[in-house]
Amino acid sequence: SRLEWVWQASQSLGSSARVFAGQLFGTGGGGYGSWVDFDDLFEEQVQDDPHRHGYNVDKWVDRIIGYAKSQAAHTKTDHQMWAVGNDFQYQNAVHYYHNLDKLIHHVNKNGTINIFYS
Repeated sequence: SRLEWVWQASQSLGSSARVFAGQLFGTGGGGYGSWVDFDDLFEEQVQDDPHRHGYNVDKWVDRIIGYAKSQAAHTKTDHQMWAVGNDFQYQNAVHYYHNLDKLIHHVNKNGTINIFYS
């Protein structure tokens, strides 16, 4: 993969100066063109109540798992870092994290991948 590599930081220090390095996958704000923006008027919110109109949590879970699998094809390890945001993006933190919390819960419940805050 070209997104991750071992960098030889110093010839004089030899292998003790090797650093596993990488760059964020994708393009766009925070590194991810595929990331979600719950503040966007056109982006659907995570609706996880099956009794409400617009129930869509299964679609969201599939979307996130698809993003993770896409990124996995370009990385050497099983671990991924997903950065989010730009300046002035996600200004409504309660709203954003409420949706993200639901998404993390349901993706982990699915069991295909495990996501968490770090």
